Amino acid sequence: DALGDNDPAELARRYETQRDLYAVAVHRAGGAGSHSVRAAYCFLESPDQTVLETYDESALQAARQRLEGLIQRIRDGDFARTDSPHRSLCYGCPAAARLCGAPAWKPQWA
Repeated sequence: DALGDNDPAELARRYETQRDLYAVAVHRAGGAGSHSVRAAYCFLESPDQTVLETYDESALQAARQRLEGLIQRIRDGDFARTDSPHRSLCYGCPAAARLCGAPAWKPQWA
């Protein structure tokens, strides 16, 4: 994402699922042993404002639970529209043209 005038920490929140997945994967692979895992986000526009998050055992457990919840929603067919659509989330979504009631992005052919 382009940072623009946005706070790096605010934009990094958009990547919670990705961060959770990587942290859990690294921990499971033994890359962290019984230690904590750190995730770092660095936006090219502001490399001096790297966003760091540390996953201790309780944070890793919470990440696992969030991921398991998302997986269960997929299995259940729960694909509800987000309450906060934005271009980077909706861009390219095949449902935007015909299924989504309020997409932040619509293809030209819609």
